[in-house]
Amino acid sequence: MRKKLFVVIPIIICLLLSSYGTVFATETPATTRLAGNDRYETAAQIAKAGWQQADCAVLAYGGNYPDALAAVPLAYKLNAPILLTNKDTLNANTSNVLQALKIKTVYLIGGTGVISANQETQLKNARYTVKRIAGQDRYDTAIKIAAELGAVHEIAVTTGSDYADALSIGPIAALKQMPIILVSKDQITNGVQSYLSSQSITTTYIIGDQSIISDTVANKFSNPERITGKEKYERNVAILDEFWSTFDQSKVCFATGENFADALAGGVYAAKKGGTVMLIKNDLPVNTCDYLNHMTSLNSYTVFGGEGAIPSSLLLYISSHTRTPSTTLDFGTLSGQNYTNNYFNLSITIPDGWQTEDNIALTQEGTDSTSTDASTYDLAYLLSASKGDSTGFIAQSSDIGTLVSSKNFLELYKVALTEFVFPREVYTQNLNGTNFNVLEFQATDNSGIAYGKIYAAVVKGQICLFTIAYSDSAGLAEVNQIFSSINFGQ
Repeated sequence: MRKKLFVVIPIIICLLLSSYGTVFATETPATTRLAGNDRYETAAQIAKAGWQQADCAVLAYGGNYPDALAAVPLAYKLNAPILLTNKDTLNANTSNVLQALKIKTVYLIGGTGVISANQETQLKNARYTVKRIAGQDRYDTAIKIAAELGAVHEIAVTTGSDYADALSIGPIAALKQMPIILVSKDQITNGVQSYLSSQSITTTYIIGDQSIISDTVANKFSNPERITGKEKYERNVAILDEFWSTFDQSKVCFATGENFADALAGGVYAAKKGGTVMLIKNDLPVNTCDYLNHMTSLNSYTVFGGEGAIPSSLLLYISSHTRTPSTTLDFGTLSGQNYTNNYFNLSITIPDGWQTEDNIALTQEGTDSTSTDASTYDLAYLLSASKGDSTGFIAQSSDIGTLVSSKNFLELYKVALTEFVFPREVYTQNLNGTNFNVLEFQATDNSGIAYGKIYAAVVKGQICLFTIAYSDSAGLAEVNQIFSSINFGQ
């Protein structure tokens, strides 16, 4: 049973992904950085890059996020840049852009507590038409912004207690012209209820799980559909995954997820270009890495913010991990107990006493080829190692196809392996510097329980897979010797 389990796992991947067959090689995208000395100047630079002239501008408070979270769809409708200002006086960079773009009407987002009456007077004295959109609080302000969009059939609902989810959905909401409604975890305001009564909503996208927006709140909306993730970066990728057909994949822009300002100002710029915003940070989460590695159409990209927000080292990573189609799949080379693969820049050492087979032996090709035409391979067996009947290790490469992440790939496994038990949800584990999603499984027959793990990560446009099977802790310890030797880029 255990030996059979070890052999059958990779075959199932073949059945699942039989329609896919492309691998990727390096082509470095060009980078445009829009940045200033602070968030106000960065917003000004974004505006000047996106608009030569505009009738309207949306002005938001640069000191905090609450009132401006829902502003991106409105700014897109108005074909207006989003600029930032102080509470009491008009920021100098913002003032210069208003003049340079020949703005006629300025929309102030939020009440006098964030953009003062004195600043409103200053704008009027400068011959701008000023329209203030403000409610009693952030939730009411979002509703008043929503009303500016007119009749809608879809809405996005995000927490009003943090900025990331609203900014992640912002460009998508702009392109779809659906308002962003803010709620607290356990209740909605009377203003939200009144707005819902005035609209014929057919679909509601709830961003976040029950820990962010409760079912009690979600169920007050028509046809709620949740888009979830364990943290803001995973939810950002989940949003991109959900709405992948809404935006141009080649127009994705990047902003830090550690602050709100750049993603807010950049959101309407991205939507104007037909794209969206991916939130990133120095230590990229595995789902973000997966999405980057799958972005084969990213020949150039725009990043919002300076070195302090997004350092050049992170841009170098992005540039080196987005790929364009190639035709050659490298099987790698097995010499003694040492396996190397130039495509993945991967090395693995198999302990003494293990039996090993490379691609040629595994597939019984009868040739000495170390690579193949990628169009002929949906999945490639790279390396097999076993010790006895119950302990095994397989390294594989599979085209990611239309999937976005290695997590999705593993979730597909769970659907197919109906006779197996999965003791926990997919989780993340770092293997010597590379983050993998991991799926654990168990199978039982008359001889006992067999255990296994499937490790998956997107590397250079391919899913790199390690599948292990073992019968006890001693077997797992044996396999862990192999994992301790796995290195990418060394």
